[in-house]
Amino acid sequence: MDIVEKIFWSLVIFFGIHFLWLGLLEEYLSLYVGTLVSLVAVALFIFLARNNKDKANRDG
Repeated sequence: MDIVEKIFWSLVIFFGIHFLWLGLLEEYLSLYVGTLVSLVAVALFIFLARNNKDKANRDG
């Protein structure tokens, strides 16, 4: 996965969590909490997403 795909999916995750938060949980928890959850999810995605070039180099 190259950097452009990581940026695209990070934005999808960020906005997706925010829209779900607005629709379901905003009455109970602040949007600031939703922002924090979104940022943590994006950070985990970027950290755990593997780079195809690195994977190809490890496989031989």
